[in-house]
Amino acid sequence: IDEIQQDKIRNWKSVILRVAHQEMEHLGLVCNMLNAIGGPQHFDRPNLPQSKEYYQTAVDMQLSKFSLETMAAYMAFEKPDITPLDNYNLQLDQIVPTPIVIHNGHTVQELYEAILNGFIYLDHHLSDKLFIGNPQSQVDGDTLGISFSNKEYGVTLTSVTNLDSAKKAIKRIIEQGEGVILTGDKVLGQNKALTDLYRHFDAEMIRFAAVKVDEKNWHSSVKQLAETGTAIEKNLTSALRLLRETTTKKIVADSLKSVSACVSVIRKLAGEKYSQAAADKLNITRNALSATATNDSEGAIISEIVVDKNCHYLAFWNLYQSLKEELRMQPEFEAARRCADNPMLNQHPEVADNKNVHMVTHPYTRRVLELFNAGYETMVDMLIIFYSNEGISSDERSLFENTAFFPFMTMFIRPVGEVLSMLPLSEDKKDPLQSLRAGGSFEYYINTAWMPRTTPRWAYLAERLQQMATLSAALQKPGDDLKKYMPPGNYANLLDNMSMLAVNMARINENFKIGMNIK
Repeated sequence: IDEIQQDKIRNWKSVILRVAHQEMEHLGLVCNMLNAIGGPQHFDRPNLPQSKEYYQTAVDMQLSKFSLETMAAYMAFEKPDITPLDNYNLQLDQIVPTPIVIHNGHTVQELYEAILNGFIYLDHHLSDKLFIGNPQSQVDGDTLGISFSNKEYGVTLTSVTNLDSAKKAIKRIIEQGEGVILTGDKVLGQNKALTDLYRHFDAEMIRFAAVKVDEKNWHSSVKQLAETGTAIEKNLTSALRLLRETTTKKIVADSLKSVSACVSVIRKLAGEKYSQAAADKLNITRNALSATATNDSEGAIISEIVVDKNCHYLAFWNLYQSLKEELRMQPEFEAARRCADNPMLNQHPEVADNKNVHMVTHPYTRRVLELFNAGYETMVDMLIIFYSNEGISSDERSLFENTAFFPFMTMFIRPVGEVLSMLPLSEDKKDPLQSLRAGGSFEYYINTAWMPRTTPRWAYLAERLQQMATLSAALQKPGDDLKKYMPPGNYANLLDNMSMLAVNMARINENFKIGMNIK
């Protein structure tokens, strides 16, 4: 990459980090909501990858490098839903409640809308019995002081003690993520005509995705696909008339050409006999139409509807467009290191799709990944203690804050994750410089509800920090074998990073012991 591309990559990284900071804010707001109704803190989740069925999401949940496909997945999660809020018909007379099933789009917004409906319904029926949590357990901006009055990282926490503050917390999460404004029970966009068109466009895209094609109903189903594709064409033609921005109009115009070409191919296939070659061609064409309509046109339309132009959805859509343009000018351009999807230290029983897992087998990389996962789990444990905010002194809470957030996130998780993206996934004697790289796997090995809130927990955490400090010190000398896997400059950088990591870990360990008065 040249200097201009390097600057672009720095900018892309900063955008993603800003979103990550705000997601940490959302996590804190969710913890406050749980505290408000007397719920326990838990950060439990299955190890990755997981199929989209697990969380009812639009795409599979997996760890992958920065790419067009990854940005498209992030856009799918953060896609705004511009429809009236659903009534989920919660029933108070059920001892075992029916689980809430999110409909159609499977987005983050729909999840929080369901939670919002739950708060509204239960507060109405339970009166003063819903918000039973201890108000002193809330973590707000005064409790969590990140950097210079939170301005550098854009993280602001607010207390949740009643329905009004719960609504405000959920409203903030949705507006930052999807860019839409919640007013009462309606989601409003800036441009009514464009908002109505988007509803029709979204409905046609759902119809297009739902068509099932097989050999028995080949002609009728492919004809149905062509009809739905034509409706999508018409929507995009209408969008061109309604869009005001030159850039978005050009994106939709280019997308329309691609969609029209795909529809022509589908129409032609509808008149042909079924064959495996025809089915393969249809699948490729269908995916191409969906990709350009969803990732290009849909984003262009949404960009002129949403109120918050800094929302997460548009942040990812703009990254997608910027990377796509760079690849158009230089197809061989690689913005990320050649990291394998879903790196993993050990197999986990809850991971159903082991075909898309890449086991880390290089001996040194495995040790670094072991350190990373131990540090990740320990950080999560500290976050649970911090956000539970019960049975700990203000000094202890301050120490957890000054360990879990800073320096742990910035001086451990991030640098070790970056080191892992440089290290080989496995031993490769044929072409070590071009071998796949590893990456942080964020694996859970210990149940996060592992111990009651007593001081022995602090001793356990101190032991974990000591173990990590010891392992960090031992990893300072990677060995000459790794030199063949990277250019000399990268190897020198690796040595510097591992040396810095050992110093950081020793300081974190020592500060925690002193703060907790552990001998």
